[in-house]
Amino acid sequence: MEALKSGLSEAGAGAWLSIGLVAFVLFLSAYAYRHWAQRRKALLELMPGLGFAQIDEPQPVDLIPELLFHPNEFEEPQPGVGPIEDLHPRVTAAWTGSLLNGTVTVMDVSIARIHGHRANEERTGMTLNRTVLRCPTPTGDWPPDFLIKEQVLFKGRVTHHRTVRGTETFGDHYFVFSSASDESLGRWITPQVEAALARHRQWTIATHDGVFYLCRGTKHEEAQGMESFLREGQELLQALLPR
Repeated sequence: MEALKSGLSEAGAGAWLSIGLVAFVLFLSAYAYRHWAQRRKALLELMPGLGFAQIDEPQPVDLIPELLFHPNEFEEPQPGVGPIEDLHPRVTAAWTGSLLNGTVTVMDVSIARIHGHRANEERTGMTLNRTVLRCPTPTGDWPPDFLIKEQVLFKGRVTHHRTVRGTETFGDHYFVFSSASDESLGRWITPQVEAALARHRQWTIATHDGVFYLCRGTKHEEAQGMESFLREGQELLQALLPR
């Protein structure tokens, strides 16, 4: 009898724990939905005042390369080596406007990364969220593909890690990845770029097929931070783009 009572007590506790967990998940879901709804409304009101018009139903293929958030950046993993990675990019909102007398796009990007191993069918995934500033370079004067990231923890996972002007770090906090020559990189990664990055933290800069992609931090920008995002992004572009 005592064993039966103990079992019923444990079952009851387990049931209440399950109910509490479900309630907590529902609370977090409702909070997240409310937060993003408020953020979206604030951006819809803010962006026109900053000179940016919304793009209806933006298509990821037209705005951002799938490999931008690949762990090997712009290089496909070798067949049969390491994890299999499926990328599913979405541009959930985008605006177009002008910076430095050129057309740029500001976009909220979410990229689902699903990966696993050939040895088994286990598949895991995560979603990366970023607000990205997209800026094409002038026609006929394209930079090589390169990537600048801050405080890379696992540099071995990203190919072509290199020094700039003989130093390991760039701007005290940043690392550079590229397979381009020193000469071609030197025209774009200049002391002016290094100085701009020294003033601003948490930025990632990538260029691919003649287009710059800049993002700050590891999440979508909040509405109250959008003006500083554009101001810092413009300063970085001013240092990056040829004069």
